[in-house]
Amino acid sequence: EPTVAEEHVEEPASDVQQTSEAAPTIEIPDTLYYDILGVGVNADMNEITERYFKLAENYYPYQRSGSTVFHNFRKVNEAYQVLGDIDKKRWYNKYGYDGIKQVNFMNPSIFYLLSSLEKFKDFTGTPQIVTLLRFFFEKRLSMNDLENKSEHLLKFMEQYQKEREAHVSEYLLNILQPCIAGDSKWNVPIITKLEGLKGSRFDIPILESLRWIFKHVAKTHLKKSSKSAKKLQQRTQANKQELANINNNLMSTLKEYLGSSEQMNSITYNFENINSNVDNGNQSKNISDLSYTDQKEILEKIVSYIVDISLYDIENTALNAAEQLLSDNSVDEKTLKKRAQSLKKLSSIMERYAGGKRNDKKAKKYDTQNVVGYIMHGISTINKEMKNQNENVPEHVQHNAEANVEHDAEEN
Repeated sequence: EPTVAEEHVEEPASDVQQTSEAAPTIEIPDTLYYDILGVGVNADMNEITERYFKLAENYYPYQRSGSTVFHNFRKVNEAYQVLGDIDKKRWYNKYGYDGIKQVNFMNPSIFYLLSSLEKFKDFTGTPQIVTLLRFFFEKRLSMNDLENKSEHLLKFMEQYQKEREAHVSEYLLNILQPCIAGDSKWNVPIITKLEGLKGSRFDIPILESLRWIFKHVAKTHLKKSSKSAKKLQQRTQANKQELANINNNLMSTLKEYLGSSEQMNSITYNFENINSNVDNGNQSKNISDLSYTDQKEILEKIVSYIVDISLYDIENTALNAAEQLLSDNSVDEKTLKKRAQSLKKLSSIMERYAGGKRNDKKAKKYDTQNVVGYIMHGISTINKEMKNQNENVPEHVQHNAEANVEHDAEEN
């Protein structure tokens, strides 16, 4: 079910909607994006998401090894940007290619980064920065547009945050209930879940944040709680101060390099105006025009800011959700104590996958550099690829060009 934020963050009627409503209705849905992901047209969102990550993770490490692999990675991300969004999926099902001609697709590695930060959503919900940046990039908003909408966005983000915390708290209760009930194999599905998350971008820092929060929240509800309570208070205060600085730095950097619709051309594209994906007629700074060194430096800053903001958000959400779980007035003290003990055990399991603070910092630096390298490759490759496609046959009927993607989907 869509959350309040998903229902209301979007504008009342987008250009895509208006164009789609005027387009001729096709009797049979265009199945190309379904074929790319290797799912049927009746696949639910869980199946679509699972297939996306399986294929994206298959192509991601090798996308610089040849144009075919990058093309496949791009098409898998395009497919999920359409089929993973309730409204875009509806337009695509009804109008086929014409329904998504004006959709603004993100650089595949940027979209994959945001999706990876969302992959832990059972434990974290979707980080607010991920929701906002998707809105920002997909709408090709200027920073002035974003600032004008800030009051509207914040209102719905506040409501969405409540939903997030309630969802995470409910999920924690569901996975910990077997432990509370004394089931000796309670940890088996949790280990399976964490094994499935292992290897995702920024998995180690996310798990380190979660295990630390769960450990100390649990301890505050058990004996000798004062030390953990103090640690939580200090960390929360430090996070708030850091978050304010990082938010300002991110907004300033985005304003300088992605502040206008023209500047967005370096990291977004659509099928309606392919030529505009290349040209930057004004004199504003464009990431695609920077030297290799400057481009790398700016993108590493942006990615690092996004990840840090997400981690602070994740910690705050996990803390509030865990507190809800352990402060439930509808159950007795004995049950609350068992919940706290179970949460502490969950933290210990997560610690095996996180590897501690030192490993966390190294992993975050490595993943940042890794993602940025692929974003840069996408920036330098995507306009050329789209120009070539535009000079040949229209993409929505070019099924042969997608044969490799569909074949790989079947193989996987």
